[in-house]
Amino acid sequence: MKQFVKFFLRVVTRVGVIPCLYILSPFVILKLGILYNQRIGHIAINTEMVMRRLRLIPPARRTIILAGVFDPANETLVRMYSRVFRIFVSRQYVRYLFAVSDIFENTPFWETFPWRPEQHTRENFTILNTSEPILSFTADEMRRGAELLRQMDIGKDDWYACIHAREQSYFSKWRPELAEHWGKVKFRNIEIDAFEKAAHRITESGGNAIRVGALTDRVLGGRDETRMIDYAGKFRSDFGDVYLLSHCRFFLCSNSGLNMVSTIFNRPIGIANAIPLNSYPFHTYDLFIPGFVVSKENGEPVPFPVLQDMGFFAGGANLLTYSERLHAEGLKPVGNSAEDIDDLCADLLEIANGNSFCVNAVEEQDAYHAKYFDFLEPGTQVGKISPRFLYKYRHLIFPDTC
Repeated sequence: MKQFVKFFLRVVTRVGVIPCLYILSPFVILKLGILYNQRIGHIAINTEMVMRRLRLIPPARRTIILAGVFDPANETLVRMYSRVFRIFVSRQYVRYLFAVSDIFENTPFWETFPWRPEQHTRENFTILNTSEPILSFTADEMRRGAELLRQMDIGKDDWYACIHAREQSYFSKWRPELAEHWGKVKFRNIEIDAFEKAAHRITESGGNAIRVGALTDRVLGGRDETRMIDYAGKFRSDFGDVYLLSHCRFFLCSNSGLNMVSTIFNRPIGIANAIPLNSYPFHTYDLFIPGFVVSKENGEPVPFPVLQDMGFFAGGANLLTYSERLHAEGLKPVGNSAEDIDDLCADLLEIANGNSFCVNAVEEQDAYHAKYFDFLEPGTQVGKISPRFLYKYRHLIFPDTC
């Protein structure tokens, strides 16, 4: 029966829907498409980049997008984007689109929402770095956000930074049937405890540190103990995720999709434990610190040029292949220390306070980009390595100059 229904829908699409769309096309272009629904990061950046491009380079004729999504990872983002273009939250509509997508892909009536390595182009990053966010909050949403902050004892004139650790518990609870897969990519995880020192720095600088995330390993202790407000364990909601990450002074995080929410709202982010080593944030004012790779035999960190020669900085490296390669070479990844994350936080505070790094630091950041991100199109501007990290580990990053 399912095969018959699919066959019927494909016939109707070919002989009925497509011809009608061509008839309408001199007056209006109707474009169908499927939003990525499973991960908040993809809902955010995939959709944002399509919309920013269309805003910058509008089509010659009036175009209406009729996108479909079902059971999205964050309903608030979908609702906000639906104020910009038409989104149908419908299982039936999405099933129809999947059944006929290959037909539409060969016509002018299909809109894709990709964000794969091949979309990491100089043009796309220029658009991202020189344009304003697509989304905005209504007055009611702003009041709701202010109420959330009040519940966490944050005043209207107080500032805050968000903190997130990529934890195994999220994946184990979200899709337990993929336990084997999660085990192979767990080298990207990091403990929330590694961010406590940075949280102290934020509070000592007059701010509030808010732990965000979902399905976390544990609820944190009191604010006096960790210096963090445990929004993830005590206050979390779909709306809160979007509001907090779009209004924070900066987002100190590990390498996960949640940082894309701050990215689409042009908020500065700092990524700790950026691994695979070809990872980077997208805005020129963003920072990152790479994770280390050490020898299983002696525990010594492997110099970056050696890792580059082994292919660990290559663009578009598959996560599973990356994990298997490390194992085959007798290597293992090691996450950043609390001290290194605190240094990253210190650099983020410099940016947040409007300060610039010294000329030598900027030159070395550019040298790192030129050497280790040579897989990017020339002239592509993305986030930069943290100056304090670069100075501290210069002997591993640029050993020939030490």
